Amino acid sequence: MARRDAICSLYERMGSLPPDEIVLCFDPKPGIQILGNPRYAHGRWDGPRGGRHRLIEFEYRRLGTRTLVAFVAPATGDCVYHDVYHKDRRYDSEATVELLENARRYLLAAGFNRVHLVLDNGSTHTSRITSKYFKEHEDFWVTYFTPVHASWLNLCENFFSTFSRRYLRHRRYAHVEEFREKLPLWLDDHNGRCKPLRWTYAPHQRDAA
Repeated sequence: MARRDAICSLYERMGSLPPDEIVLCFDPKPGIQILGNPRYAHGRWDGPRGGRHRLIEFEYRRLGTRTLVAFVAPATGDCVYHDVYHKDRRYDSEATVELLENARRYLLAAGFNRVHLVLDNGSTHTSRITSKYFKEHEDFWVTYFTPVHASWLNLCENFFSTFSRRYLRHRRYAHVEEFREKLPLWLDDHNGRCKPLRWTYAPHQRDAA
């Protein structure tokens, strides 16, 4: 309950933080499918002809998967920083620390001297290596770990839900590079149209946390 109350209190007061502080929600979205359509030599999709419904081929070619890791600002809804991983570039504890450090430098350059970071209890977030990194930079990273079985307190989940419906659902790609090229464009589009994340904490959820 202490973790839950700390996160809820943070969300309530994030609008009154000093200008050099920001609240971010941090999480990975693993297993994003990169699929190609086998009916065409290069996974091509021309869309529906005039007057006809759009058809989606039920067969596909597996081109691999990717893991999107995002830092999302609930006060605005935008993705502030991100990175992408694949099977040959594993999202392990070392990669997590490297990502956090790159994000820290990016945010410092953007004028933020302290980040209140909401994250879950994933093994890469709570490992000895990552915990040591957070300890070394505790003046910058103020961590708020969600309670066990209450990852929905991390509002990054809201971002991933919207992003998946809007940009990932029913997609077919000619090649993996097409996904890599489109992802930054999708994120820019999201940031241009996003709104503050609004979230209701119902009584039955209080008991669950």
